[in-house]
Amino acid sequence: MVKVLNGQKAVFKANGAEWNKGRIYHILMDRRYIGEKSYPQIIATDTFQKANGLKDSKRVDKRPIIAEAEFLKGKVFCGKCGSRYIRIIDTDKKERWVCSDGCRLGRRPTDEKLLTMIQTMIAKVNEKPELLLQHTLEAGYTRTLEIMRLTNEIARMNEQVAPSFNTGKTLLYQIAANKFSACKEDKSVYTDYVANEIHNTVERGGVDVQFLRNAIYKIFVTGKNEYEVVFINGARISNKEVADGASKTCNKDRSESVAD
Repeated sequence: MVKVLNGQKAVFKANGAEWNKGRIYHILMDRRYIGEKSYPQIIATDTFQKANGLKDSKRVDKRPIIAEAEFLKGKVFCGKCGSRYIRIIDTDKKERWVCSDGCRLGRRPTDEKLLTMIQTMIAKVNEKPELLLQHTLEAGYTRTLEIMRLTNEIARMNEQVAPSFNTGKTLLYQIAANKFSACKEDKSVYTDYVANEIHNTVERGGVDVQFLRNAIYKIFVTGKNEYEVVFINGARISNKEVADGASKTCNKDRSESVAD
């Protein structure tokens, strides 16, 4: 309807404002057109009621979102392109998670599917905690060309008779920032903590916000009914591998995404 009205150059206001869904909605809801509030009736009451009935029949009511699903926002990503998954209400009036970049990796999971998947995986990991023992990147930092350049700049400044304080301060900030960015944290120190969080969650009987906040870094949708959970200790475990009782070796691209 919006395209039709704008295509016909129908006038909404004298200032040339175009039609949009909001303006049409307010007209459909405005009971002054059927003679209320002392206005002359210009639309038949049954026509007004039919239009509103059609509008209501197409409305998708938003369901209250449970706390765990709310917390998953920002933690679920596409295993194909790396974009975030967003939560929508689909045409079947069910909540579903879809890739914000439009990738299609099998069925779009619901809140229940995601939470059930996490629950199943942590139950298996609780039985086989060795799944959390995965190779992590070596701690420390690798000297980059930029770090070496800044180091040389500072060394040359130290040889000057009257070095500039402001220039030296700027160089020190820059080299500190570069060293920090080049650091690789040894996430394996969190393994015992993650194992304990998993055990406690299984004992409590289900995944909750506390566990999601404390133990899970990211969740990837990797295929039809295939998911990968990244724990805060760097371990990446897929539901396929949990079924096989085997841990996965991190590939380079995924390792870099965890470090982001």
